Amino acid sequence: MVASSSGPRKVAAGAAVALGICAAVAAATALATQRSRADEAVRHDVEHAVGHALSAEQAASLAASLRAAGFDVTPGAGAFVVLAGGLLAAAGGLTGLALRGAEPLSETLGFAGREPSPPFPPSPEPGPLPAPEPGPVPAPEPGPPGPVPPSVDAGEV
Repeated sequence: MVASSSGPRKVAAGAAVALGICAAVAAATALATQRSRADEAVRHDVEHAVGHALSAEQAASLAASLRAAGFDVTPGAGAFVVLAGGLLAAAGGLTGLALRGAEPLSETLGFAGREPSPPFPPSPEPGPLPAPEPGPVPAPEPGPPGPVPPSVDAGEV
């Protein structure tokens, strides 16, 4: 993000820090509570199927049976990507706040106030197509006609 004054730059950096921390906390919470949330969902489904609430011993036995049968919940890559992205956003925002007195990079490099150059040089205008070579036009090769459309009777052709 490019901002010319320090006011919008501070706001953007502060927002990056706040939103990055929120995303990292949400991802960390999701990772930490994943197994208990899965156990609670299974418990709810079993209680709905049997028609009554399970006791604590029954719920623990159900969770142990599922683990013994190989049922387990593993985190996918998404939570880790959100965690890393949140931490990077917070770090970038903190860097933006720390560098609030620094002059923008465009001024440091001497580009301030100049019109940006196009990414590619302009292409030349296309000219007219070349004329075809003089000479006779070749005649089509004789042969059977193309396929007859199914709506046309072969006797009408």
